[in-house]
Amino acid sequence: MVFSCEVGFIKPEMEIYSFCINSLKVKPAYALLIDDDERNLKGAERAGLKTFLFKPGATEPGEIAELFGLPH
Repeated sequence: MVFSCEVGFIKPEMEIYSFCINSLKVKPAYALLIDDDERNLKGAERAGLKTFLFKPGATEPGEIAELFGLPH
């Protein structure tokens, strides 16, 4: 995991997404941004990442895993 507050770049600037891809050594299509702000998701999508809009109080446990076919 990468936290924008720890690396000096902020969302939705492209630098944060490039930093994530490079530091985690993954292709954008294999990276997932979970965020509660749609503006940040749009930036990540432009960078080629998968995204999930987290809705505090509304997102059910296991919903993210189900969406991506992961065990939960």
